Amino acid sequence: MTPARRPAAVLAGAVLAALAAGGCTRPPAAAPAAPALPAAAAPTPPPATRITRVVLGNALGSDHHVLLPRIVFAPGDPLYLTVELHGATPATPHRLAVKWTHESSRQRVLEEAKLLQFAGPAYSSFQLSNAHPWPAGLYKVEVMLDGHLAQSRLFEVH
Repeated sequence: MTPARRPAAVLAGAVLAALAAGGCTRPPAAAPAAPALPAAAAPTPPPATRITRVVLGNALGSDHHVLLPRIVFAPGDPLYLTVELHGATPATPHRLAVKWTHESSRQRVLEEAKLLQFAGPAYSSFQLSNAHPWPAGLYKVEVMLDGHLAQSRLFEVH
């Protein structure tokens, strides 16, 4: 090795020695975090008002229930819809609405709504009738609760 290169070699050796001595050591591991305490359970809200059942038929009993459920109707049949609801707060009014559509022609047949107040189970019914026979085809009824589509049913007229 030439005398001019000796100081560079000494300097490189010193850097390597310094790195080996302290530069390559790892910092001490952090202490494990304490386990998080479980959050206090939030109180369970009362069950929301909801539609639990929708039934179509051509005859309605005095208790507002469809007597014989069906999805195929004759052109001269009246159409009934029973809606079973379950509510939690009797003081809150709820808007129950239905929209009847002749799907084959995309024509709206009827829209109607009721304002109901109830707690626990309740039933409401709707009737769709026509002075003339219903046109054959596929129909749909949509049931909305407080402006939100809750359920829908397809049915046919032959």
